[in-house]
Amino acid sequence: MRILSGSSSGTEAFAETFNVTTNTNGVFDLAIGDGTNVSGSLSGLNWGVADYFIEITIDEDGGIVYQVVGASKLRVVPVAKTSLKFE
Repeated sequence: MRILSGSSSGTEAFAETFNVTTNTNGVFDLAIGDGTNVSGSLSGLNWGVADYFIEITIDEDGGIVYQVVGASKLRVVPVAKTSLKFE
């Protein structure tokens, strides 16, 4: 999982990996920030100024050759993160 700055093909601002298992429908869940950090930090993201996109990649064999599943704009500003900047 990567968080990209500016666009769906933007600069990597944060990345982490997870080892997850899907259910019979191929659905999985994860919590951003609970994975193994690869680069950046969530606290370093400027949620109040920049647009961010989340990119999901998978390796069905559990290796390190990831295929992009998709990328979407994060449209909800995490209020707790931005409120700290205005105190």
